[in-house]
Amino acid sequence: MKTPRTPDTYFGNLSGYNFAPHYLMVDDTEGSELRVHYLDEGPKNADPILLLHGEPSWCYLYRKMIPILTAAGHRVIAPDLPGFGQSDKPAARTDYTMLPTGDHDPGEGFFKRRQFSKQTPQFHVGGLIKGGLPPSCPKR
Repeated sequence: MKTPRTPDTYFGNLSGYNFAPHYLMVDDTEGSELRVHYLDEGPKNADPILLLHGEPSWCYLYRKMIPILTAAGHRVIAPDLPGFGQSDKPAARTDYTMLPTGDHDPGEGFFKRRQFSKQTPQFHVGGLIKGGLPPSCPKR
């Protein structure tokens, strides 16, 4: 899979976005890996609140909400799904789907690798991209 990567310098000096980047490598389903960016803010021992963006946004959407949630003692995890924000962007149109693909979905790979045990999903109004996550992961 051909995956262009937006240089990290393009994300410097964004207003209100002073968060440390984190990256996780996930299977791209074609024998290589995609770099998935995420924010992980707040106390590491607190139950996480998972903020999922829709299309065409990225975790920058939550830049004003994250400080409020962390000030209240919550841990906040906000990924950029593959193709958005600071995550790798698969180049071929056929690399994108809105259909559930289970173990062959690089976005799903992020959630499996992070091994969430407790979470409170928060969905952007356009959050159809991973809107099916809670039913597909009932034990998480």
